[in-house]
Amino acid sequence: MKTTKQKKMLIEELEKNPIIEFACKKVGIARATYYRWITKNKEFAEATKEALEKGVFLINDLADAQLISLIKDKNLSAIKFWSIHRHPAYSEKLQFMKYLALDDEELDDRKLTPEEQVLINNVIKLNYGKDWTKKPKEVKTVRINKILAYNIAS
Repeated sequence: MKTTKQKKMLIEELEKNPIIEFACKKVGIARATYYRWITKNKEFAEATKEALEKGVFLINDLADAQLISLIKDKNLSAIKFWSIHRHPAYSEKLQFMKYLALDDEELDDRKLTPEEQVLINNVIKLNYGKDWTKKPKEVKTVRINKILAYNIAS
């Protein structure tokens, strides 16, 4: 019975504080006990996983609320952080410009070299994440104009 109560308390604590070590100490069990319980009991493992997710969402909400409060107080660091991480126009990008000495007609008919194709794929992955290839085909279309401009790590 004591174990059942401890498991319930642990799940409740993880929903408030999603740090396993902290939650285990608060409930009075060893971290190793937690891992033994989740190994032996799939239902408990799933319940703790959900509790951890809820806890992370709670902490994220608290962090966002604090960040927004700082922004309202005109804290420049908070404004910059929000802009870089939430606004695509301000996100950090490394840029590399490659100029081609071709006239407009040659450029329109020109095919990319295999090296340029790899470069563009790397650029897209850097800017849009590794999962970009899983998106619908029409989203993968990249228009390259007169000057090939890539965002890549230098």
